Amino acid sequence: MFVNSNVPLAGEPLNEDICEVCLEPYGNHYGDECPRERAAATGAIRIFDSGATRDAAGDKPEYAGFLSPRVIHAYGQYMHKHRHQSDGTLRPSDNWQKGIPMDVYEQSMWRHFFDVWALIRGLPAYSTTPDVIEACNALLFNVMGYMHETLKERDLVEVNPT
Repeated sequence: MFVNSNVPLAGEPLNEDICEVCLEPYGNHYGDECPRERAAATGAIRIFDSGATRDAAGDKPEYAGFLSPRVIHAYGQYMHKHRHQSDGTLRPSDNWQKGIPMDVYEQSMWRHFFDVWALIRGLPAYSTTPDVIEACNALLFNVMGYMHETLKERDLVEVNPT
């Protein structure tokens, strides 16, 4: 096991020649400034009380903020409901990822968009469902499926350029 000899064991005092921020000898610094401290001050890295460091989070996707737990829950309920096939069998939850033709997604997207639009306009008689959440979930499924197939195609092109 690798042990950094600069890092004191629990309960031992820190060597006075060792920087308390980066745990490197002061001789490894350029001038009087600790490089980790400078990086933290500029926002390039985060230094935690434990001494652990991570790059700044500022330019990383925040998926938890981009998605709504309410929507994901409702979508999961919708998807589970529609796993039950007409012959009584339960299809695997990721069955759609095996591939559905793009034109099938496209046609279904239009139908479900029309349902959502009719409900928004107060015209439920023109929708195949009176429930706007059901209609949105159906639309979301087709948008995600279409996008999934598009991304799969792009992955093939980027991974295997001709």
